[in-house]
Amino acid sequence: MELTEIKQELTTLAKLFNSSSKSTLLLGPDATEKNFRNLELEKFNTIAFATHGLLRQEIPGLKESALVLTPPQQVEFENDGLLKASEIATMQLNADLVILSACNTNVTDSKNRSQLSSLSTAFLSAGVKSLLVTQWSVESKSAAFLTTETIKRFRTNPEEGLAKAPTHAVNNAANDHRHDPSEVTAQDWRDCMAVNLDAAFFACQTAAAIMAHNGGGSIVNFSSINALLGPANMPGYVAAKAGIIGLTKALAADYGGSGIRVNAVLPGWVATERQLHSWLTPEAEADWMRHVALKQRLLPADVANLCLFLAADDSRMITNQLLYLLTIVLIRLIVTPVACCVTKCQEESIRLTQN
Repeated sequence: MELTEIKQELTTLAKLFNSSSKSTLLLGPDATEKNFRNLELEKFNTIAFATHGLLRQEIPGLKESALVLTPPQQVEFENDGLLKASEIATMQLNADLVILSACNTNVTDSKNRSQLSSLSTAFLSAGVKSLLVTQWSVESKSAAFLTTETIKRFRTNPEEGLAKAPTHAVNNAANDHRHDPSEVTAQDWRDCMAVNLDAAFFACQTAAAIMAHNGGGSIVNFSSINALLGPANMPGYVAAKAGIIGLTKALAADYGGSGIRVNAVLPGWVATERQLHSWLTPEAEADWMRHVALKQRLLPADVANLCLFLAADDSRMITNQLLYLLTIVLIRLIVTPVACCVTKCQEESIRLTQN
């Protein structure tokens, strides 16, 4: 199945590079392994893939990582629809840049860390000088935006170099699916942490290395007001988003000396397409509005504006902060349980003294 955003992404990338070189597009049924191999690959300065990446054993019989291409009508040797890492490593490539967009090229499982960069290593072995890859499984629209905007910036200011492009990072990966604690398996828990917490740390780690080299930058991590409210039926998400708070504070201390600011945004219930489709029903919204001071929906644009502020020089002296983007009255919901806890401790202390 050919995704519209993938076609648009590759077409946009081709136009961006077309001023200095001839571009060749292989889309849909033309994107076979045979057609790719038949190109004079050593003459291309940039090669971009917008497809899925597979790990070893992800499909039966697959013994190494591979890129998924269009399967042929009849499977042949070196034309089975999978461009494997060992096949890539033997190619003669002179490209300055290879882009692996939404390829899961660095996704790994906990049992075999050696797979972490097998596809990336294969391209480097083939002679590629630089790589632009996704660290985790990325939704295709977001991946398309990231790759095209990064290349646009590089083409506009080539003297900066590709390494200087990310001076700001926003970690907004999340999966807030509801789940019964009694039904969560160990793998379910790890999957939840991988999306909601692990991805943020490794993205920070990668971005901070580049920012430190370039004199500083700004990192914005997305937590959630649910990390403080602790609603039912989402313990994994709540725990991970609480972890984002601790991660933000720790990294602000670690990276401050390099001029890197690290802050966290804790949005309330944002009226995104996903929330409106799954959980933000008229009844749920009416109940939510009873607890808020401003009787208005929190929109994605409201969150984006806060992120723009944190990325701009206007916030150059702001770091290690938790910014609440919501209209709910927190003092009643958060302070009261603490007061009750203190009261309970006082009662126990009095009882012990009397005894």
